[in-house]
Amino acid sequence: HPLDHLTLDRLITHLETQPQVGVVACRIETPQGQAVMTWHLPATDHAGDSMAFVGCGFAIRRTLLIEIGGYPAEFFLYQNEIEVAIQVLRRRYAIYYDPACRVVHRQSPLGRSHWRQVYYPTRNTIWLIRRYFPFPAAYYLIASRLCFGLIRAIQAREFKYYYRAVKESFTKDITFEPLSPEIYQQLTTFWRQNSLWHQFMQKLYSLYYHKF
Repeated sequence: HPLDHLTLDRLITHLETQPQVGVVACRIETPQGQAVMTWHLPATDHAGDSMAFVGCGFAIRRTLLIEIGGYPAEFFLYQNEIEVAIQVLRRRYAIYYDPACRVVHRQSPLGRSHWRQVYYPTRNTIWLIRRYFPFPAAYYLIASRLCFGLIRAIQAREFKYYYRAVKESFTKDITFEPLSPEIYQQLTTFWRQNSLWHQFMQKLYSLYYHKF
């Protein structure tokens, strides 16, 4: 929920005064006021253009949401925001991140089921890659995503749902929809998040940084 009325006022002001902005992404916080860091939002936590938004904290123009058709029902969980974000960018709207727009996210103490964290991210991400990324780049991203899903399946011991995710990833009929070079550039963060090499280097850097 929004932290206060100032957040609502700022969201409305952004959409009323900036016609090029289609979505305003909010800063996500815990009930204790700590920022919830996510790759969907700028790592600098500074106001500016963003690749995407987090589903629990954003505002979108009503007419734009109707035009897009809302969240893709077939995704159910995970990557819904990325699909909507791509549709927003394709319509030449900007996604603007304002950390002064603060939303409190109250997570369940039990968290989400392990099988859901294996099944939906694997399947839905591959659907996005198949729809928007050309080959051979798509081959690399799909292979990376399969590796990430397998690692998570091993950790959670959810092999049945990993197999189901892989099967549905490739049996669904998906039409390739190429994006403009500008949008591919904007999706650099998505690429890095789903690139085995980038994730490996990030882990390596993190280990080195904490060691010294």
